[in-house]
Amino acid sequence: MSKDTAMIEILGTILSRLVNVALFIIITILALVFLRENVEMNLALIALIAMIIGVVGTLALRYLFKLLQWIGGLLSDGRRHRQRTESTMHLLMPRSLTGASANA
Repeated sequence: MSKDTAMIEILGTILSRLVNVALFIIITILALVFLRENVEMNLALIALIAMIIGVVGTLALRYLFKLLQWIGGLLSDGRRHRQRTESTMHLLMPRSLTGASANA
């Protein structure tokens, strides 16, 4: 990391990595329990498949969270644009059309 990175950015990076590890562990354990109950295979093979499911599931969830954040950003930008347009509309239209009083 460069000299200019703030402490909050470093903490954010550390927390992001911890969340990734926690997601991996939870998804892997759930996959291991499900596979162990429903599949008759060698335990080592089941564990390997569960770890692969954990990695893929973690990546899928992270991309899903990023997608939701991106969609939220698009929606909030549209709302801000609409508010900006409404706030500048009174500059373009006469007071009689905007409903504003003459004293305002």
